[in-house]
Amino acid sequence: MKTPRIEIITQVQTNVDSARVQRAGDGAATTITIAAGSYTCTEYVAALETALKAFDAAFSATVTAGVVTLAHSTKTVTWTWINVAVRDWLGFTATLSGAQTYTAAAQMPGYYASLNPWDDPEELALIWQTRQWRNPDRTGGGCTLLGSHRSWRTETLHAGAVDVAQWRSVLRYMLRGMPFRWWRDSAVNIAWSYTQWDGYLDAVLDAQTSDLSEDFEATELHHHLRMTLGLVEWAP
Repeated sequence: MKTPRIEIITQVQTNVDSARVQRAGDGAATTITIAAGSYTCTEYVAALETALKAFDAAFSATVTAGVVTLAHSTKTVTWTWINVAVRDWLGFTATLSGAQTYTAAAQMPGYYASLNPWDDPEELALIWQTRQWRNPDRTGGGCTLLGSHRSWRTETLHAGAVDVAQWRSVLRYMLRGMPFRWWRDSAVNIAWSYTQWDGYLDAVLDAQTSDLSEDFEATELHHHLRMTLGLVEWAP
């Protein structure tokens, strides 16, 4: 069964996403900074691990099903957050101290892996949209094609009661116009192409062609969300 996944793509600026780590026995904390770039949630954690290992190879930063684990193989470590947005994005809520390994209590807020398959994962609409320009004084009467972009309209996504809160978290970023990476099948980590239809897409939400509906019996009982997504290709 294909398992779709969505990860918000964040833009990291130079010397902004930083944290301090202090190992047992260190006289002072060391600042760790993620390199500037565009990162999915998974890539963001990998970039953090790269920065950590450049300081001490015994550090690791991993993410499993959207949950981040920070660890040192031999020493207890205290983590303090220069930028609390880094802490929040990793799924933590406070300073970390007294242990070698820390696992976030929640998924990264920009990560969503559906517990349910798409209605029909074999169908994916691909539409060419064109942008045109018309002579403003109307004398020429002609149109010139300036460019084009690809857009997709997915089949309906179902989110049940157990994962609807995480879906809403990701959707907040999508509705703000943030780009995201959508895997039709999490097992296929190759970009979409005409020969790889199960590949991932980097896109932004097309609100005009997206639709959302929710059904529930009571707040504490059955809750069911359905959404059809319109996507427009995106590149940094």
